[in-house]
Amino acid sequence: MNTWNGTLIRKKMHEILLVLYLLRGITNEQLRRYFNPHLQSNVRGQLANISRNVSVLKELKLISSVSCHPHSKEELNFLTRKGIEYIHKNCIIEHEGNDDVVGFLEGPLRSFEYEILKPPTRYIEHHHMLIDTIVDYSHFGRFRNNLYCVKQYDLLDRSYGYKKKAKVKPDAELKTIKGLILAVEIDTGTERTEKLIQKFSNYRRYLDYCLQNDIKIPWVGILFQTQRGNEILNIKDDQRWQTILKAAVDGLSYYCWNIHVLGFKDLHL
Repeated sequence: MNTWNGTLIRKKMHEILLVLYLLRGITNEQLRRYFNPHLQSNVRGQLANISRNVSVLKELKLISSVSCHPHSKEELNFLTRKGIEYIHKNCIIEHEGNDDVVGFLEGPLRSFEYEILKPPTRYIEHHHMLIDTIVDYSHFGRFRNNLYCVKQYDLLDRSYGYKKKAKVKPDAELKTIKGLILAVEIDTGTERTEKLIQKFSNYRRYLDYCLQNDIKIPWVGILFQTQRGNEILNIKDDQRWQTILKAAVDGLSYYCWNIHVLGFKDLHL
């Protein structure tokens, strides 16, 4: 057990603070499912236990929250500056190191300040859907948030003939139980085909950069989670997946043959 300003921080409270640092923001119900993925009995008791611990952490001003309305009746919990200070003091923080390790639950963490770590509250639906995905598919492996997923590269600006800095930033990454890493994209259904093509084209430009500079391609595939979730439809009946796959062919171009674009229901790695 740890202490904060003379107050005992119990194990469950510490675990909640760590999850908030890992996932940036999460509701009480999502926390319940995160800690009890296979336990469906006494759901109300589990949620009450989570709520009690969260309430204490709020009283200690280690956690704050914001409404998820209109996408959910719940509140999104996130770390305050004091909460981040607690994590920096009581967890392993690594400023440099293997990017394939940091940010996952079993590895060290990077140091992030409050303004960066605070969840994107302007995009509550997208973030809520991302955390649902991480919680519901944790049996596939370990996830890490998008702050660890940014890949920067040099892009040649053909109009002016010089290189400029560019980046590709998946919504999250999944390291499977076999150690394979996949980019994760959350699709709320609002992006039109042109925007999706731009997303995949950005991946293609980064993959080109990797090959040109003898850099290992970090992902074996790109996982898309749509609002339909794990509901299984025939591809000919799923208009959204048709749009995503057509955009992938156009945007990824020659990489569409060796970079898998799939949903979680297709994942058997």
